[in-house]
Amino acid sequence: MATGLIPLTVIGLSLLAIIAIAVCLVSFYVTDELQKHVDDSLLCAVEAHAAAVEDSLDVVLGYIGTYKLALEEAMARPQYITQYQKDAYCNVTTDGVPIFTTCYDYGGACIYGVYQPNEEEWERYVYRTMAVDNVMKSFYNHTGNVVMVYYVTMRAVLCKIYPYIPDLAVAMGPHSPLLGIPPVVESDRTHNPNGDAFFSSLYLDLTGAGWMVTAAQPIYRVTNQSVPEMVVCADVLVKVLVDKYLTGKMIPFDGSYGILASTSGQLIAVPKQGIHDLGLESMITVQGSDEYNFDTQNINLCNVSNAKELCKVIRCNNSGVNSHAHIGESVKVLTWSYITSTKWMLFIIVERTTVYHSVNRLVDNLTIGAVLVAVIIVAVIILLSILFFWQSRSMSKKIGTPLNVFSKMLENIGTGSYVQEPPHFSVDELNRTAQTLSAVGKQLGTNVEKLKALNDAYSRFIPSAFIETLGKQDVVSVKLGDCSQCEMTILFADIRGFTQISEQMSPTELFNYLNTYMQYVGPVVTKNGGFIDKYIGDGVMSLFPNCAADAIRCSTDILVAVQSFNETIRDSRHRMQVGIGIHTGPGYPFPHHSLTFCLVILGTIGFENRMDATVIADSVNVASRLEGLTKQFKVPIIVSDFTLRQVNLSDIGVESQYLGHVCLKGKKIPLPVHALWSCSDPVVFTDNHLVEALRQFESGHFQDCLDMLRKIDRSTSAECVDALSTVYEEQCVQYMKLGCPLHVGSTPLLMDVK
Repeated sequence: MATGLIPLTVIGLSLLAIIAIAVCLVSFYVTDELQKHVDDSLLCAVEAHAAAVEDSLDVVLGYIGTYKLALEEAMARPQYITQYQKDAYCNVTTDGVPIFTTCYDYGGACIYGVYQPNEEEWERYVYRTMAVDNVMKSFYNHTGNVVMVYYVTMRAVLCKIYPYIPDLAVAMGPHSPLLGIPPVVESDRTHNPNGDAFFSSLYLDLTGAGWMVTAAQPIYRVTNQSVPEMVVCADVLVKVLVDKYLTGKMIPFDGSYGILASTSGQLIAVPKQGIHDLGLESMITVQGSDEYNFDTQNINLCNVSNAKELCKVIRCNNSGVNSHAHIGESVKVLTWSYITSTKWMLFIIVERTTVYHSVNRLVDNLTIGAVLVAVIIVAVIILLSILFFWQSRSMSKKIGTPLNVFSKMLENIGTGSYVQEPPHFSVDELNRTAQTLSAVGKQLGTNVEKLKALNDAYSRFIPSAFIETLGKQDVVSVKLGDCSQCEMTILFADIRGFTQISEQMSPTELFNYLNTYMQYVGPVVTKNGGFIDKYIGDGVMSLFPNCAADAIRCSTDILVAVQSFNETIRDSRHRMQVGIGIHTGPGYPFPHHSLTFCLVILGTIGFENRMDATVIADSVNVASRLEGLTKQFKVPIIVSDFTLRQVNLSDIGVESQYLGHVCLKGKKIPLPVHALWSCSDPVVFTDNHLVEALRQFESGHFQDCLDMLRKIDRSTSAECVDALSTVYEEQCVQYMKLGCPLHVGSTPLLMDVK
C-alpha cells in the first residue's frame, strides 16, 4: 500500500509542474502582448503629436510658396506708382535706424541698412510689392504659428516685415544683421541647390524671444544665379509649437512628458520633470511656473550622462519604442518620432511602473491563483502521505533489512572484497539471492585477478607509455593502424664487441648475461622519463617524449649503470662498453625545414592476427647511425647538433665536444655532431693543434689540416683524440685524392656507417 505514494507523488508534482509552466507561459505571452499593445499606443501617440507639428509646418511652407509666387508676379509686372502709393509709407527713425512703416492697416515696415536703396530698388522692392502686402498679412493671420513674415533683398540690403516690431529695428541696427541669420545664409545654391522652400536650422530670435526656426523660399532673378535676389521668410517660435501641440496631457499616463531636440543633440524644449530626470538642474534655471523650459545655453544631449538612451536614437530618422530605457533614477518607457521638416526628434517619456501597472497587476493575480492551487495540491499529498506512512513502516522492516544487506555486499564487492559470505534469512527467495550474489562476487574476483595478470603480461611487451601516446586507455583498445605523430628524442644504445663476447658463452649464459645487463639499463630509461620501444639483439632503442634533456641525462646514467654491471662480472673478457647515439626530430634539422619533419610516427603495424608496435621516422635511422659513429670516434656518446641546441648542458652536468659535420651513408646533407661525457669523467679535447686542424679541414685547407694533425703528440693524447685525428687524416687524404664535393658551409666527413 505504501507503494501508492510514488505514483501519487509523481501525479502531484506533475500537476505542480504543469501549473508552473502554464503560469509562466501565460505570464510571458500575456505580458508580452499587453506590453506590445501599450508600446504601440505610446508610439501612435508620439507619432500623432509629431505629425501635428509636421502638418502645421507644412501649412507654413505652403503659404510661403504662395507668397513667393505673388511677389515674383508683382515684381515682374511694371506699374505706375502714384504719389498716393508713395505716401503710404512714412519715415520713422528709431535709435538712428531709418524705418519706413505703412501708414495704413497693413502695419508692415521696410527697413534698410548699410546704404539707402536708390529709386529703382525702392520701386522694385517696396512699391511694386505693395500689391501683395495683403497676402503677407493674410499669411500671418491664418497660419497661427508664424510670428513674423518678411522678405530680405541681398543687393539692396532691404527687408520688408509684417508685423512691424520696434524692438526688432533696434536689435538690427544700421547694418541689417538679417543677412547673417540661418534662413538667409542657407538659401544660396551651396546649401539649397534646387531653390526649394525649406526650414532653416535652429537659432535664437534677435529680439530674445527664444529658439526660432524659419521657413524660407529663395527668389532668383536669373536662373543660374548662385545667390538669390531675395529670400521670403516666415519665423516660427518653438515655444508657439510646444504650447500648441505638446503641453497638457500628451498621453493618458501620469508622469509622462515630452522632450524636443534636434538630431544633432541640441536640447530645444524640456519640462521640469525632464530637467530633473536628466540631471540638468545645475545647467537650466526653471523660470516661473511654466511647464516647459526652452533652454538657450546650447546644451547637447550627447554630452549629458543621463541622456545616453536618447542619444542612441536621436539620429535614427524614424519612430520607435524602448521599454527599458534607463533615464534618471528609474527605468522608463521611451518613445520617439522624427519631424522631417525641421529635422527634430520628439521624445515622450513615461514611468515604466505607471504604464505597465495594469499588466503587472494581471500577472500578479495569475501568480496568486497558481500558488493557491499549488498549496491545495501539496496539502492533499501531505495528507495521503501521512495515511500511507504507517502502512509502509511494517513493510520496510520486512524488505528493507535484506535490501540493506545486499547493498552492503555489493558495496564490498565494488571496493575489491570479492569473497562475501551469504547471510541467512527466513525467506527462501532471499537466501537464494544472497547465495547467488556471493557466487558472483567470487567469480568476479577470479576474473579480475586474471585480467590484472594479463595486463601485466601485455605491459611487458607493449610499454604503457606507448599506449598513452596513441591516446588509448589499455592494450585491448589498440587496433591495427592506430598511429600518432609527435616530437620525440630517440636513443640507441649498443654493446661494443658483442660478437666476441657471445662466442665465449653458451646460449643460456648469453641470455642470462643480456637480461642482467637489461636489468641495469631498463630502470635508468624509465627513471629519466623514457620507455624502451624494442630490443634489437644486444641493442636498445628508447623513446623520450618529454624533452631532449631526459635522453642526454639517461645516456650518462647508462654509462654509470654499465660500470656497475661490469663490477659484478668476474671474467674481464665479459666486461662491456656501450656506444650511444641520440637524435631528435628530423634527420637534418635546418631552420628552413617545415615542422612536419620534426615529428615521428608511433603506431601499430602488421595484420589482424599478428601486429607489433613500432616507430617510423628518418630520425630513427639517424640515431642508429650516430650510435655507430661512436666506434670510429672512440667516444661513448654522440648527439646531433639539433638535439644539443635544445638542452642546457650545464644544468645536467654534461660537457660536449664538436666532432664536425658528418655526411652519413645515404644522406646528402651533412649533420653536425658532438661527443658528450659527464663532467665527473672529463675527456681531454683541449689540444690546440687538434682544434686548429678541425678548423682548417672545414675551411677546405686539407694540407694545413694534415700539418696540424702531425703536430699532435699521439703518445700522450687520449684514445678519442687519437681516433679523431685518424679520421680527419683519412678524410684529408681522400679529399686531396678525389677532390672536395660542393657543400654549403663546412666540409663534411664522409662516414660509411650502416
